[in-house]
Parts: sequence; C-alpha cells; structure tokens
Amino acid sequence: MLTFDCYGTLIDWESGAREFFARILSSKSRSIGVDTFLSKWLEEDFRQVQGPYRPYKEILRASLRRVMKDLGIDYSETDGDEFVSSVSSWRPFPDVKPALRSLRRKYKLAIISNIDNDIIVESIKLMNVNFDYVITSEDVRAYKPSTKVFEYAVKKIAKDEKERMLHVSFSPSYDIIPAKSLGLRVAWIDRKGLSEGVHFEYDYRFRDLLQLRDALMGW
Repeated sequence: MLTFDCYGTLIDWESGAREFFARILSSKSRSIGVDTFLSKWLEEDFRQVQGPYRPYKEILRASLRRVMKDLGIDYSETDGDEFVSSVSSWRPFPDVKPALRSLRRKYKLAIISNIDNDIIVESIKLMNVNFDYVITSEDVRAYKPSTKVFEYAVKKIAKDEKERMLHVSFSPSYDIIPAKSLGLRVAWIDRKGLSEGVHFEYDYRFRDLLQLRDALMGW
C-alpha cells in the first residue's frame, strides 16, 4: 500500500498558490513580492491547522485574511472565496500521471490530505488516476501534522499493520516527521534537492515520482 500526501507531492500547490497571490497583489496594486507573501502564508497555514478542527475552506480564508492584514492589504470576502475556488484548479506535477498509472499495476494507492472532501474530488479528476482510498482531514476531523491523521489511516487502510504502508510526501513538517514518529516507513520526495544538512529521519529519498516508480517497480 502506497499512501501519498496530495498538495505539494501530487498537486503543484506552490505554482497554484503563487499564481493566485500574484493576482491578488496585482489587483491591490501592491509591490510586495510573491515570495514574501507565500512565505508568510505558509507560516500562517501551519499555525492554523494546529488549532481546533474546522473545514479547510475556513482555514484558507482565515490564513489569507491574516497575511493580508499583516502586510497592510485590504481583504474582502471575495478574495477568500476566490482563493478557495483556485485550489481545485491547481495542476498535478508532470510526473504524477505516468508514475501513478505504473504503480497501480503493482500497489494499492491512497491519499492522505489536509483538505475538504469536495476539493480533493476535483484534484483527483485532474490527476485522472483511481485511488483505492482517499482520507481527508474532513474525515478525521484533524489536520496533519497531528498523528491522529496517520493513526486513522493505519486503522482504515492497513488494518493496524503499519508495515503494509509506505507514506510518500514532500513535507517533513506535515508528513514525514509525524508519520515516522508512529513507526511508519516514509519516502521523501525531495523535488528541490534539499537533502544536504537535513535533520529529520526518513527511509527513502527520491527526486520525483518517476524515480520512486522506477525503484518500487523493481522491488
């Protein structure tokens, strides 16, 4: 059983978010850099998901509102609604479809994602790949990095047999560290080549899903 984080591992969330933030900054006639906006939003999103559970749509709106306020940019409810709507149009990485279609011939596939059910449905349509299980924070009523998410997944799809699962993610903080703390095997997708000087534990490292596919199909 292969389980995948979705946004950042399968879906290119950074390009999608950058595009949306660039539009926001342009529409507000602000010269703030997209990198600055993105960095602040990442920090705020991580803070928000560690609070009490609420739908991710609310977290998207709240995190955008906070960042815009902190940067002195006027926020409107339309801005929040457009941010939520944009997520379902974010595209998969180019390696995702060919890698997952090959892996399906040998492995069961699952998604474990910090998202609402209706949004993940649209993202899966863009990938055009069938998954055996899809587990969202809406199902668990908790968000990664909470280990509750992974405990739920192990019970639901692996029948409490952790050794049956390999979790695949790009994110140390949201996925790899909490999954590893439960004794799960993890594969880090190091798309940005950040492996030098890392300070977290993982079992395997691959530069993308094609490299992961080639390794796993040969095992």
